[in-house]
Amino acid sequence: MNMYPELWRILLFHCLAGGLFLLTAAYLGNENRNRWIILSILFLPLLFLLDLPVYSPAPESPLFVYMLPEVRMSGVTETPNFNWAWLFVPGLVLLVRYLIGVLHIRYLKKHSRREDIGPYRIYRSEKTDQPFSYFRSVFLPEKLPAEQEYWVLRHEMVHARQAHSLDILLFRLVLGLFWFNPVLWLLERKLRLTHEYLADAGAIEGNVHRSEYLETLLSSAFGTRCIPGFHAFSKSQLTQRMIHLTQKKTGTRLYAALIPVLFITLLWTACSQEREQNPATEGQSAEEALNPGQVDEMPEMEGGMEALMQFLQQEIRYPKELEQQGLSARVMVQFTVMEDGSIKEVKAIKTEGIEPAFITEAERAVSQMPAWKPGHKDRKAVKVKMILPISFQVE
Repeated sequence: MNMYPELWRILLFHCLAGGLFLLTAAYLGNENRNRWIILSILFLPLLFLLDLPVYSPAPESPLFVYMLPEVRMSGVTETPNFNWAWLFVPGLVLLVRYLIGVLHIRYLKKHSRREDIGPYRIYRSEKTDQPFSYFRSVFLPEKLPAEQEYWVLRHEMVHARQAHSLDILLFRLVLGLFWFNPVLWLLERKLRLTHEYLADAGAIEGNVHRSEYLETLLSSAFGTRCIPGFHAFSKSQLTQRMIHLTQKKTGTRLYAALIPVLFITLLWTACSQEREQNPATEGQSAEEALNPGQVDEMPEMEGGMEALMQFLQQEIRYPKELEQQGLSARVMVQFTVMEDGSIKEVKAIKTEGIEPAFITEAERAVSQMPAWKPGHKDRKAVKVKMILPISFQVE
């Protein structure tokens, strides 16, 4: 499957780390920490999409290894091939739905009575029957009983002050890309419930009339802060919130074990990224690791990189039988530019799962290259090992 490997690593981390958190969430008592753990699980693996430098130990041998730009060879076949872009269409629909919700909020603002309380904008409207907040805006039903409005405002202002709407917005953007991951949907549900726990705690903080707040909560006057149509108030969530308000918080020590485990999971899933960016390190000695910057003058084909790409595009032939089957592959070809510029030791590396015809064609084409200008170190010609990625892709 021709999906970006970084996306699979992100998906793997979301499943492992998110699943671990969901299994232990019942024993964790600090909701503010839970909020940041959920957001960290969501966004930390996005670092895989960045072109981060990969550490490689310096070799003891005078052999220098460099990675060349990838050469792409395209083939044409009538064999049906699934277009992975269609996988993201449902995610796009989710984002459009969220945008429609935002437009609905703009509509409510135009048809509401506005009152400013400090940095918050309070909108009262007959067009909504449920209180909610969106960033610094709080929306209240026009007919909300006066005895409940005080607690509702305190609750929704906590949401606004702690920027819970920003959490949901960012979560929705990631869900648009990974909508098919059920762990993310469970994490979003947990994040929304965590927001409610935080708002409940903030609403009664420093107030001795906790019983009045519990009565307001039981009346189901409020229970969500999301924009309309995104989350229906549930009785099961109300029960959880009531229990959470009255129970003793536990599980603080568990964070000491959970947080390191999450970071270990991140490092473990990142290992495959390092191996792919540095293929020479897998199955080879330490002296053959990539060590850029140690050659004063890089070897190159006469005419430079443009000439190399042109030569390979003309020389490489897509294996017909594999083209007809719609098969693709990425072959890493390793070769050595000797002190006299000749091309020696041509061999494909990391060949597991690659069709032999792809390997044979890639090695053959590289072997046909003319002599290069040799690399130099301290004004002396040196052997330089090169790695050339050749990608066979069916269009």
